Amino acid sequence: MSITRNHTIHCPKCEAEMSVQLYDSINVVEDPALRDALMANQLNAVECPGCQFQFRVDKQLLYIDTIRGFAIW
Repeated sequence: MSITRNHTIHCPKCEAEMSVQLYDSINVVEDPALRDALMANQLNAVECPGCQFQFRVDKQLLYIDTIRGFAIW
C-alpha cells in the first residue's frame, strides 16, 4: 500500500508556507503510475499557490515492488 502524509513546507522561491500531501512510500505493483512518476522525476512535485513555482520535494521514500521482490529505502 502506498502511503501519503501532509507536510508543511516553504516555497524555495517566495518562501510562502503551504501544506502539501507527499508520498512516504509507494507500492508500484498496486499503482504502476507511481513508478512512472518517480522515474520521470515527478513524484512529490508541487506548485506554490502564491508564485506558481514548480518544484520537487526531496524526502525519504520507501519503494516497494513485490513482483521483482525488493524494497528500497
